Amino acid sequence: MGDPRKPRKKYNTPRHPWVKERIDSEKILVNGYGLKNKKEVQKAQSRIKQIREQVKNLIRDRDLPQAQKEQEQLIVRLVKLGICKPGIAVEGLLDLDIKDVLNRRLQTVVVKNKLAITSKQSRQMITHGHVIVNGNKVTIPSYMVGVEDNIEVRGDSGFARLDHPEREKLIKKDKGERILAKKKEKEAKPKVEVKKQPTVEKKAEAPKEEKKEEAKVEEKKVETPKVEAPKEEKK
Repeated sequence: MGDPRKPRKKYNTPRHPWVKERIDSEKILVNGYGLKNKKEVQKAQSRIKQIREQVKNLIRDRDLPQAQKEQEQLIVRLVKLGICKPGIAVEGLLDLDIKDVLNRRLQTVVVKNKLAITSKQSRQMITHGHVIVNGNKVTIPSYMVGVEDNIEVRGDSGFARLDHPEREKLIKKDKGERILAKKKEKEAKPKVEVKKQPTVEKKAEAPKEEKKEEAKVEEKKVETPKVEAPKEEKK
């Protein structure tokens, strides 16, 4: 049978355990992505480090046909996982960040696809077997999801029912996000200023009663005939 194989670490731990900046940045990632502990952060960092080392070796030996073949295979694999965009150069892979890996974890993709409200709830659904990927049950939250993979809630799961209380919360949250998005779109639209036309100052008009009295006086002046003196009769 032989000696049992010793399991090797698939990630590297930090050299110095007490660095405040690193500890604070890891806390942000753990809380933001709903990770179990900092071990998962270190695993993602090790994955990025492996990709960078491979890219450096391929750039060094780019003239060799085997290196060119491995470059194409590496880019195709990362594009399928959604870690990088298609058409990227090999040198562009050196700019990859830890968030590019964490965004493709099954736990994160379930929240983005609006199958769960929070990342903690997403982790619980995955570990309890409520989520299927391409028709197969996956219970590993750190499973790397491809761009073409189909993620759904299992048909016989309680989360698939519309009357499930968590499903109702999810629908309400989705409606609220749509309303906020519409408000932001309205606020982002530039406001069209309507130019006001210059106002013409009107002459102060006399009150109507005074106008009527003036009109009556003028009518009287016109209507009153001239009275002629009577002529004396001749004797």
